[in-house]
Amino acid sequence: VIDENGRTVSLTVPYGTSLTSVAPAISVSANATVSPLTGVAQNFTTPKVYTVKAQDNTTQAYTVTVTNAPASTGKSILSFGFTNPSVTGSIDQTSKTIAITVPFGTQITSRAPVVTLSPNATISPVAAALRNFSVPVDYVVTAQDGSSQTYRVTTSTGGGSSDNNMIAFNFTSPDTVGL
Repeated sequence: VIDENGRTVSLTVPYGTSLTSVAPAISVSANATVSPLTGVAQNFTTPKVYTVKAQDNTTQAYTVTVTNAPASTGKSILSFGFTNPSVTGSIDQTSKTIAITVPFGTQITSRAPVVTLSPNATISPVAAALRNFSVPVDYVVTAQDGSSQTYRVTTSTGGGSSDNNMIAFNFTSPDTVGL
């Protein structure tokens, strides 16, 4: 943000960006120059003064302050599911539990989930790793700021068909039909 009245420039860079050697790209008025030069790396751990000199030799000094954005605190599992067959778990953000039901007969002892996390968060164990979901599985989600929380995933298998009725009973010879 350039404040022409206060002759200040304030920039926020992504969390973790090193400020010790950053090369700014600076645009100035036509026929004006800037010092230090645009594209030359500077140490922005403290404010830096840039001077813009017009064609008539008048100058304006701008104080440039660069800060890192704060670390992200997001550490949530936003979605959790499996492919083949495609199923999505139900996430309870209060209790940090995920319930997922797969169709009857689905193999759950060696599956890799598909997981969506808060931006900049990480998960352990790695989501793409095969896990045995026949027992509850815990995942630790860690935010950029280092805080974390644990989610417990419980997988169940949908019941098979309970349809066990006899539909017909016949003899092919003699020609009779059961009742």
